[in-house]
Amino acid sequence: MIKFFRKIRQNLLSEGKTGKYFKYAIGEIVLVVIGILIALQINNWNQDQQDQKTVNAYLNGIHEDLATQAVSLKETIPLNENVIFTINAIIDDYIRHDGFKANDSLLSQINEVLNTPGPVEIKTSFTELLNSGDLGLIKNNELRKKIVLFYQDLEDMFQRGKANIENIYQPHLLPDLAARTIIRTPGQYSNSKGSLNEYFKKRDYSERLKNLAFKRIENKDTELDLLNTLSLRLVIESLELKRSQNLLEKLYILNKEIEKEIAK
Repeated sequence: MIKFFRKIRQNLLSEGKTGKYFKYAIGEIVLVVIGILIALQINNWNQDQQDQKTVNAYLNGIHEDLATQAVSLKETIPLNENVIFTINAIIDDYIRHDGFKANDSLLSQINEVLNTPGPVEIKTSFTELLNSGDLGLIKNNELRKKIVLFYQDLEDMFQRGKANIENIYQPHLLPDLAARTIIRTPGQYSNSKGSLNEYFKKRDYSERLKNLAFKRIENKDTELDLLNTLSLRLVIESLELKRSQNLLEKLYILNKEIEKEIAK
């Protein structure tokens, strides 16, 4: 093709057709420029296609992570509600009797309050997206912002929960509660390897030990400490529950928008 164009130019020059030669040269330049632009357009289209495949892969990963995160939150919320229900029952009973009346059921209730249920944080695909530097490939600006804000909220929820456990529950609330009950180990004992529960053996403690826990619960000098401990535990668990519920609502909305973006 290049030899063909060169031959035409040489013929025009040899025939002294300078004007036609310049017109032809300009036309040839225009054709070259058009060819380059077409090639660039094709290259850009191919790159856009590749970028879209990359974005869809990340969005599909985030969509799956959010679905798993939803399961974790839905499993945890009833546990939060159970702790709240149990604390309210203990406090209502305290008000009804104007004091703590210890019995086996109260020991079981305090054991329930010792639980600190929390969801698992799942953000593998979003972390990969951030680390890759490909976040800007998501052209839908609103969706990109919502994804980032959701994971900021998720991180904030876990950080607050961790801070509550490390700074309030473990150093202050746990010792006060544990001192007034007999901590029951779950499951049943087995010598075989398996789940964690299989390493625990069910034990029946003596009445003397139960009475020791009862005396600590009914001690008038420390009943205000126990009441305040339960009330603070109730506040913390209520906040955890509310954050989980709000995050779950945001998760459902975000996942719907991601589904729409993938379907485009």
